[in-house]
Amino acid sequence: MLARARFASWVAVASDRSATQTRLLWLTVLVIFVALRLPYLHVPFERDEGGYGYIAQRALLGEVPYRDAFDQKPPLIFVPYALAFVTLGESVVAVHLVLWVWSACTLLVVAAIGRRLGGPLAAAAAALVFAVLSASPRLLGFTANTEMFMLLPMTAALWCALRAPSGERGGGWWFLCGALAGTACWFKHVALTSALALAAYAAVTALRAPGARRWRCALARLAWLGAGVLCASAPIVAFFALREGALQPFIDGVARYNLAYVQSVPLRTGLTNLVHALETQAPAFLPIWVLALAALLLPGVRATASLLALWLAALAAGTSAGFYFREHYFMQIVPALALLAGLAAATLLERLKPRPVLGATALVLLVAAPTVWADRELLLAESPAAISREIYGPDPFPESEHLARIIAAGSRPDETVFILGSEPQILLLARRKSATRFIFAHTLMLGLKGSEQRHASAVDEVRAARPRFVLLEWQPDSVLETAGVPGLRWTDPRWEATGDLELEWLFVWDPRSRAYRELEREAARSVVAAGAEDLRETAWLALYRRPD
Repeated sequence: MLARARFASWVAVASDRSATQTRLLWLTVLVIFVALRLPYLHVPFERDEGGYGYIAQRALLGEVPYRDAFDQKPPLIFVPYALAFVTLGESVVAVHLVLWVWSACTLLVVAAIGRRLGGPLAAAAAALVFAVLSASPRLLGFTANTEMFMLLPMTAALWCALRAPSGERGGGWWFLCGALAGTACWFKHVALTSALALAAYAAVTALRAPGARRWRCALARLAWLGAGVLCASAPIVAFFALREGALQPFIDGVARYNLAYVQSVPLRTGLTNLVHALETQAPAFLPIWVLALAALLLPGVRATASLLALWLAALAAGTSAGFYFREHYFMQIVPALALLAGLAAATLLERLKPRPVLGATALVLLVAAPTVWADRELLLAESPAAISREIYGPDPFPESEHLARIIAAGSRPDETVFILGSEPQILLLARRKSATRFIFAHTLMLGLKGSEQRHASAVDEVRAARPRFVLLEWQPDSVLETAGVPGLRWTDPRWEATGDLELEWLFVWDPRSRAYRELEREAARSVVAAGAEDLRETAWLALYRRPD
């Protein structure tokens, strides 16, 4: 009896220590989630955010995406922007706060999966890793990009697959799994790889189960998954099909353009892009990668980790689409990395149960300290504009609000603006309509299949609109074209871009001060008239206005 009592007491103490570790980790998750995001809350809109926000803004005014403003991303990305604008106002803070809530929900789903696969401690550890990775500026985690929003339905789909009972029961879970997987794809196409992985999981687990009706069970699961995808997709397609002139632009933007886009980078260039991306991430993420790898090697974790490793491989395939390997593309693999690292961390923490505070502190330092140290200059930057400049270089995101105020003050709400560049955030902030539905210049200048037709349409639209303001820009990331001098009408004289307009402002990038030098009216015109050589060698923006 005494031995039993001692054993029960030991179990109670061990359980209490494990609970202490879990509580400490969750408290840290809360602090880290906010602390790592707070410095980026006011960082100005970048161009992708500006494009989503502009289309959401115009949609709230009655316009239809793709038909009235071209974009190559699926349409659900405009929904959280519209939600932010309606509830919190048209500001970058409103959008980023909605992203915070969205990411917090994703974190909870990741934790729920971790709990199901490894228990409460694994859930807390996975949540900690996700809180760190999903906020990282090395993955542009503070931006309200498509990858950030697709994570919630994508991870929720996996949770449904894990919750579904064995055998032929659980059709509702598989239906919900399909609906969520389909929803994720309508945020970004690359979520398709996760959906295919879940379909494979549904079929394989059914075929491995004992019983004579395995094939019937597998087919039933796939049918439920397909029905869920169809129910999520049908209303979206119907929305555009039922609006006059909207279906073809919708197909062109969401399907045709992207098929050409993902074939434009050769494999050798893609490998170079991948190496560069991993070199950028390594200083902050190396311990997390090691933890995730350890999950595949530690006894007692391998079986569960193998499932997550297969999911990770599917997500990595989505990240690789097109071989661009841009920073935010890697956000897709973050939930799988967090779960693998969480399982390994929980196993290691079990060995430190006698010292729960030490174990929890060690894990927090291992996961968070490298990224805090690697990004300390951004976290301690003097202003959100300084953060933007450090990350994006001469991209004119901090100057966009100033340009938007000039445009708003010098035009009526019903007048249009033409930006020969890719800066739709200026249109959003100025609340002015683009003179062409092609709000990104690179969609016209990349030379992809269909670009010539889009270019011709844009020219006709601009000439018909006679915009009040024209913004010409030379910045490689914005134009993806050959440099020139303001007033030379770029590559196509049919633009008649400057025509009878007058140069009002010139912004010239100074690499030494890492800032734009502003020149107004006569000063700007004299620089352009002189054909200054430095305009051929640096970034600039030239704002023209049509006189009354």
